[in-house]
Amino acid sequence: MTRFETHPSDQPIIHLKPFEKDDIDRLIGWVSTEEFLMIWAGPEYSYPLTKSQLELSLLNATKINPNNYMFTACTQNKDVIGHGEIMNYDRKNNSATLARILIGPGEFRSKGLGFQLVLELMKYSFRYLKVHRLTLNVFSFNDSAIKCYQKAGFKIEGKLKDVRKIKNEYWSNIVMTILEDEYDGLHEK
Repeated sequence: MTRFETHPSDQPIIHLKPFEKDDIDRLIGWVSTEEFLMIWAGPEYSYPLTKSQLELSLLNATKINPNNYMFTACTQNKDVIGHGEIMNYDRKNNSATLARILIGPGEFRSKGLGFQLVLELMKYSFRYLKVHRLTLNVFSFNDSAIKCYQKAGFKIEGKLKDVRKIKNEYWSNIVMTILEDEYDGLHEK
């Protein structure tokens, strides 16, 4: 197995900060179509994305012992570039799901920042939350995301055929997973 490709410096290219009410309008601005909303967030939100939908998610993420964690991704220069979440945190079974991973502004896409965001979310999950199993779901046609997750160490665990109907088309879902020992083997503690 190869180790993660990381930034040459000891500092990550991006860092995570808790998602706040001030981040809501920016995130809404990044979601321009119904299809994009489904690709990014799945079926929990309805189009158009609204403040009230995100405020409810934020309320759930800021309660004591939350099951969901919402983050804003920033560069070292403090530019806000993305969003990511850790959802379905199950303390009993030490598992969680990476979700809603997005590099928002177009000028920051295709620069490896999505990969860095995934690595930071993984680090938070394995080091802070101490999960044993980390899962994510991605639509089967999203080749660039699948390659990014594989590069980070996720393995395809299965395919759920035709799980979402969008207009007149069915979309299939790929389930990907990485376990704690696999993560440790790729990234030194």
